[in-house]
Amino acid sequence: MKKTAIILIFMILLTCLCSCGGIDKQSLEDIAAQLEPPLRITATVKSDSVTAKMTMELYSLENDVTMRTTFTEPEMFKNLVVERKKDGKLIADYNGIETELDQNALKFIAVTHDIMQEVRNSLTEYGEPAASEDERYGKAVIEVNDGTITVYYDIETNKLLRVDSDLFDTNLKIDVLNIEKIE
Repeated sequence: MKKTAIILIFMILLTCLCSCGGIDKQSLEDIAAQLEPPLRITATVKSDSVTAKMTMELYSLENDVTMRTTFTEPEMFKNLVVERKKDGKLIADYNGIETELDQNALKFIAVTHDIMQEVRNSLTEYGEPAASEDERYGKAVIEVNDGTITVYYDIETNKLLRVDSDLFDTNLKIDVLNIEKIE
């Protein structure tokens, strides 16, 4: 009986949080709208082994180049530009010379791009509001075939703040620093 009462109280609190805390489908639609290309996302991306500060320019999937990524950190990546073609192929250019990246670097960049596309494409359809540890932030969880994406956002502005993902056998944390439309 006591256990049932505790579960009931928890469910009521969760319902209140979802209804009055700004965690709703409209918020998810607003976030997805922020991610409509063409746009530029500046982010710090952390995996288990790499941390990089990058700028991703995302274009329409109909364009020949669907993504262009440049780096400000780490130092050794500063002059690296990576473009993703419509067919999914990644082309790396270092100081104006086409170069080959190792598989880990390619996977890191490709997975980051895929995750941001998945957020844009699936947030409104599959995203489920969830309780956040900090009531100033909203949280939505997207369950997809390969794993989970968790999106954190400011509940007052619906500004995307962070994306955590375990897709493609990686643990990525994408701290979004800025999103702007490209003219």
